[in-house]
Amino acid sequence: MKLRDELLPNASNKRINFVLSKIKEIETHLNDTNKVNKLINELNKFSFRNYDKQYFQNFRAYEKIEDVARNIAQIPPKRTNISDKELVEIIDRIRNDDINSHFYYEIIDVNISYGAASEIIDFPENQGLKTSKDIATFIRYCR
Repeated sequence: MKLRDELLPNASNKRINFVLSKIKEIETHLNDTNKVNKLINELNKFSFRNYDKQYFQNFRAYEKIEDVARNIAQIPPKRTNISDKELVEIIDRIRNDDINSHFYYEIIDVNISYGAASEIIDFPENQGLKTSKDIATFIRYCR
């Protein structure tokens, strides 16, 4: 299914490369608190996010720098009405390890009030769910 533009990842290669260069600069200055805080504040302002020094000290233990740059470069999604079919498609993309899964999780976090939606998507078997449609129905309508 084709998703509406506002439900699609939005980071251009130029934006991703800019964020990547900022992350590398931050890593270079991790021992200079004043400089690194200034750089992180600039990145947060650019990306509409709220990262801190600790994140940049630790992210390489569990994420590739290119993935982090792509995730930070995405302009955060806004609240919008998502149809049931769109929600199923977003969940399908996450479950199929789409390179932009982080962005799709953000869409769900902003638009679905079920607090443990990501856990349900990652471990549907814990609720006896099998398909993306089952998951979408559960996180949208079950409390």
